[in-house]
Amino acid sequence: MQNWFKPYFKTDGDGFPLDVTGTIHLVPLELKFLGALRVLTKGYSFLEVAECTQGDHEEVHRTFFYEFCEVLIEKLFASNVYLPRNDEELDLVMNIYSHLGFPGCCFSMDCVHIKWKNCPFKYRNSYYSYKNGCSAVSYNVSCSHSGFIQTVSNGYYATWGDDLIVRFDDAVLPLINNPLFTNKEYTLNKSPIATVKRKGVYGLTDNGYFRCCI
Repeated sequence: MQNWFKPYFKTDGDGFPLDVTGTIHLVPLELKFLGALRVLTKGYSFLEVAECTQGDHEEVHRTFFYEFCEVLIEKLFASNVYLPRNDEELDLVMNIYSHLGFPGCCFSMDCVHIKWKNCPFKYRNSYYSYKNGCSAVSYNVSCSHSGFIQTVSNGYYATWGDDLIVRFDDAVLPLINNPLFTNKEYTLNKSPIATVKRKGVYGLTDNGYFRCCI
């Protein structure tokens, strides 16, 4: 991972390394990593991160944090968040749901509200989450029964309903137009002695979503 990031921001005229604030006193890359993780996991401010690293480097941590997020998305998102990519992966997910009484199911979906501690005042009403009682950003997320995240949408207003947000979620389009999902066959029990074949997978949602046949 260290190869993905520059150990310093730039160099001066004499070739000495400089941080983003223009100082030769560098913040070690390891401390920048730890600071970015503190912001993500505990909601630290960049000032608090700078105080934890015993230095006056708030701007360094702020700049590195956004670079850190961009690089992780570019390098790791596609390899760690994805729908089943072939029949073998799809069968593995569907078999678990089938054993639980949902043959043909391959995902569970809902909108997740992430609290926005420092939401600007002018956006307070648009991003207000009534179920959390605070400002939040809403993401449409689907996952397997084991908790593996399959899709994550962009962030939207917390006041928007699930049925509206999913209409803007391009990540779920393969479920509608990919033959891997639309042509997948499975068996349902029609009666204690009879079965019926069905085609096209489905997912489990709450009643906040609209019905869509795929």
